[in-house]
Amino acid sequence: MNRTRRACSAWTKAPVTAQRKGAVGVKDNILWRSTTTPTPTECDSHILQDFLPPFIATAVTRLKEHGWKVKGKTRMDEFGMGSMTVNTKNRERVVNPWAEEERSAGGSSGGSAVVVAAGEVEGALGTDTGGSIRLPASYCGVVGLKPSYGMETHLPPDQTPLPLGPLLKHLQTLGATLVPISIPTIPLCLPAYYVLACAEASSTLARFGGGWYGSESNRTAREEVRSAGFGQEVRKRIIAGTWALTADAFNNSYLKALQLRHDLRRDYQSVFRAPHPLATDAETPDERGVDVILHPTAIQTAPPLPSVENNASQPSSARTATSEYAQDILTVPASLAGLPSVSVPYGVSETDGWPVGVSLTVQWGMESLVLDIARIGVESYYAAGQAARRHVREEDESIE
Repeated sequence: MNRTRRACSAWTKAPVTAQRKGAVGVKDNILWRSTTTPTPTECDSHILQDFLPPFIATAVTRLKEHGWKVKGKTRMDEFGMGSMTVNTKNRERVVNPWAEEERSAGGSSGGSAVVVAAGEVEGALGTDTGGSIRLPASYCGVVGLKPSYGMETHLPPDQTPLPLGPLLKHLQTLGATLVPISIPTIPLCLPAYYVLACAEASSTLARFGGGWYGSESNRTAREEVRSAGFGQEVRKRIIAGTWALTADAFNNSYLKALQLRHDLRRDYQSVFRAPHPLATDAETPDERGVDVILHPTAIQTAPPLPSVENNASQPSSARTATSEYAQDILTVPASLAGLPSVSVPYGVSETDGWPVGVSLTVQWGMESLVLDIARIGVESYYAAGQAARRHVREEDESIE
């Protein structure tokens, strides 16, 4: 397997530098411009083709202030809509670099995960609305953090891709107390998330394609621009979101999704021991609550990519049915609740040998806590196995 070739498929254009140490990748929906090479920010969409940003995103600026160098822009599902990074501008597929078989890198930040997993950079920026950082991290065997919302910076046990028992015992040896919890609203999170996400897409993407007013020819031109500029998945979500915001569906879909998000946040707050920094006294949790919630990041290892013929000829709805959307079922709850969550490599599946990640979710604003637990608890458990696998990979590559 040529890991470098697969990493190349994860860049939107050739990297502006060959440097790896101190280098980062930037997802194609985060504004950045090179001082030497034109670097458009396109959200992997034809409708934003060749758009040169007028400024640089704060996240990128702060990385550069601390000595990091941007190597290039990474591929993504168009406008962040997808879980496999196959809904790209020209239908180029981003392939997981873990092994020879062509499997998904996850999405929508699949390109960022791939360039890290392939050793092209030391880190990469992504965005995460429903799991778009954590799912690719799990599939590619790297660490992925979704911070607290607003900060600058029901799964049957037999479906878990790798038993968590050994890890739980390891955490107990480090002094952790294990407590089973129940969050009643989680089974409804996925449909609520897609109602809200599609409604937002319908509203925010309305600005693309020209003016709303004018002659019949202007309106026809607008329709043509949007039809050609947006991909299949984006058009589908715009239509779904427009329906959810209509007078007939608004009360029964959008408002119910908002209520579920409110109930989910309340359920999370009843579980944590530490109160939310903005909570009132009446909302202060029970001292018998937990500090961190641990669960698998995904319901499976990286799924195989569709064949090239199917990927090009079938619409995404036919290609993925429910499977692509279901991949977000374990990552969406923390996103709807606005809580920080990190996916950390836990091991490899005993069935197919592909990476498995576990997620740690904590109270709002406690990124330092979740990163400390991830490093001390989970990574210490995984370190020995990771080193052994790296040795095997190096041997395989030397044979090639």
